[in-house]
Amino acid sequence: MKKIFILHSGLHKTGTTSIQLNCRRYADLLFDAGIYYPKFSPSNWVNHSVPLSIMFMDNPRTTSHTVRKEYSDDEAVCFAANALKTYLMNEISVTDAQKILFSGEDLSIFSIKELRKLADFIKEIGGVETEVVVFVRHPINFILSNAQELIKAGLTTLKAALHYGNLQKIKLKINKLQSVFGAQNVKVVSFDDAIKKTGDISKYFFDMLGVALPETGFQKSNEAMPLEKILVLSACVRLGLDVIPILNKNLSNNGTRLAPGRVFGEQAWELCKEDIEFVLSQFNVKFEKQINYIEPGLDRRQLLVNLYRAKEMIEIEKVNGFKISSVFSSIIDDLESFSPALAANISAMAYNCFPGETFKRYTDYYVKHGLLMGYYLDNIFIIHGEEIEAVDFDADAYLQQNPDVLNAKVDPFRHYYAYGRFEKRKSI
Repeated sequence: MKKIFILHSGLHKTGTTSIQLNCRRYADLLFDAGIYYPKFSPSNWVNHSVPLSIMFMDNPRTTSHTVRKEYSDDEAVCFAANALKTYLMNEISVTDAQKILFSGEDLSIFSIKELRKLADFIKEIGGVETEVVVFVRHPINFILSNAQELIKAGLTTLKAALHYGNLQKIKLKINKLQSVFGAQNVKVVSFDDAIKKTGDISKYFFDMLGVALPETGFQKSNEAMPLEKILVLSACVRLGLDVIPILNKNLSNNGTRLAPGRVFGEQAWELCKEDIEFVLSQFNVKFEKQINYIEPGLDRRQLLVNLYRAKEMIEIEKVNGFKISSVFSSIIDDLESFSPALAANISAMAYNCFPGETFKRYTDYYVKHGLLMGYYLDNIFIIHGEEIEAVDFDADAYLQQNPDVLNAKVDPFRHYYAYGRFEKRKSI
């Protein structure tokens, strides 16, 4: 029986994991619509990136990090490739479905040679037509989402991740797919528009296939991390601490969303301009350029909660090298790379928590350059707009209400201004 193949090839950071989870979960619904979602092996691969990479990439362990995680050496990869092909060919030969669906974001990083190997295999097993579906994401949103994923994996810092350049490479990847499968067979869809239309990328994808997902029960994944969590994880990467999985699990997901800010947003837009113009001219996919950028915000209370929670977890794990003062330095460096105004605010917070020359230099620098407004009061930096808290403060009442501060023998106003007000302690 002749088959039509559908290749969902990402791109990365366009909800592919969510789509794949729902393709596996609702494989019966797909099958009822004449679409088969292969298992590739008794292990039942949900994400087809690994089996397809093993089968068709020249050097899968070198090129694909997902393959490296699953297979320790090239001999194991070679053995797996033969087993996967045999299993897949048997699956396809016995299914009554007319359409076969592959979903793997790593298809987008295949070379033209590797894509041709896949195309030849599809013809060999009865494919008469191949349809390629590609979701593309607003370049700035992609950079922010990709940065979070890299930090969550412990691979890099926020500052580095935001300045890797145009990793989405839309034009390059789509041109490869078009050259192998034909331009008329490659459908490009805006991920951002899909979310606006249906509220969920899986719903949109299933609608494209002519299959209705249930109103409830479908799966989502890869929820965004708040900036307060990102900054602490990034600091641990910078300090070389092998604690990312533990902190990722235990730090709160409450906080503010990572936003680009004007300076970074303008730079990223120019960097990705070729891709932006390409998808508009070729597929009528329009990415809007923001005029009024939302400057990043930060919940200082949640940041402190995360810092001390991280300190607690790291001490339990008996890992050395975590100092909150060092983490503050890392946070300021990360913020400086895309929001100097926010870095200035945190420099004052760091100085008030850890008075000394290091954070005073940061604070003085931002005051000098007009990014921080305030004044020093008894070695505490009072930020303009927050002065009233310094006036309405009863030191005796504060110590009475907070015996931990009394026992620590620290200046009550310093403690309140640096910590207590973010911890919702009363000033009077």
